[in-house]
Amino acid sequence: MDSYNQGHKELVICDRGYPSHDFIKSLSDKEIAYVMRMQKGFIRGYKLGRKKECWVTLGKTGAKVRIMHIPLSSGEVEILITNITEAELEYGSFKELYHKRWGIETKYKELKQKLETENFSGRLVDNVKQDFYAMMTVANMLASCLREANRKAKKKREGSGNLYEYQVNVNHAIGVFKDRLIRVIIEENRITRQYLMSELIRRMERRVIPIRPNREVVRKDCNRKAKFHHNHKSNC
Repeated sequence: MDSYNQGHKELVICDRGYPSHDFIKSLSDKEIAYVMRMQKGFIRGYKLGRKKECWVTLGKTGAKVRIMHIPLSSGEVEILITNITEAELEYGSFKELYHKRWGIETKYKELKQKLETENFSGRLVDNVKQDFYAMMTVANMLASCLREANRKAKKKREGSGNLYEYQVNVNHAIGVFKDRLIRVIIEENRITRQYLMSELIRRMERRVIPIRPNREVVRKDCNRKAKFHHNHKSNC
């Protein structure tokens, strides 16, 4: 399998709903490491015990998997499944490792709900591709502006003695970006264009929110009829 990944170690992290016997077998055959959150009924006959971890053979595919029970502060037990051995990574590192997926999940939320990437202007393949790649360009431009705004916001608060570090409010930043980007692009005068871009970033950095490390929010069952949560609506 060296030809598949050129000898590089790869790691796939998946949330609940992604694991399947065939998917796990495919990753194992390609020697790709994975960490997935497992639903309680994923392995037939498997029951939670007092053990922190154990190895199990999946009956359908014969793949050997390592199962770990991670207690959360909410009292819930998080069940992780992996092919990483104890010699490669100890039990105590998996809670933080699994949390690494969160940045990717929030990025998908930004793309789908705030930037409305799936709000295509047509149904033809070319229309979808055009809209998708145009939005990816916009998302990259936004990320560049956010990085600069966060850098300035952080520098402005150095030595302030705040309890938390702060970052730019992404929802507000997207609203500013949508309102002012076109004017920046169509401006022909270079000096004026630079000023407008600097003003755009200054407006982004005005609204900040605290970064609370190790913050955990209890997952609640919700039967809301609305497609999106009110706080996830686009700001434009």
